[in-house]
Amino acid sequence: MSGQSGLSAGSRSRRGQGGVTGAVLVAFLLAGCESAPTSRAAAEVAVFVALVDKANGCSEECGGTVLRRLPTVRWDSDPSGKNKASGSLGGTVGFKATYDQSQGWMVELQAC
Repeated sequence: MSGQSGLSAGSRSRRGQGGVTGAVLVAFLLAGCESAPTSRAAAEVAVFVALVDKANGCSEECGGTVLRRLPTVRWDSDPSGKNKASGSLGGTVGFKATYDQSQGWMVELQAC
């Protein structure tokens, strides 16, 4: 699994029921829906959705991971207004983020 997740205002879970949909809703509420699609806040929402998706990406037979705290997002440079950015979660798990106007931020976590 690549750990890649896309986020846009109309985003739906790729896994259907019980998937990322709830995380998308919570993340939008936390980040504020009024942020510009290319903003740092919108990019961070996509990073957190990718994290939740990756942590719960198994066959769903073994349960999933409940994140009690979200790790700190550390950007190599501010992603606002850019179409590519990179950084790390908690200083350990790297990620690459790409903005596509039709899909929003696409994030690939660099973890297995």
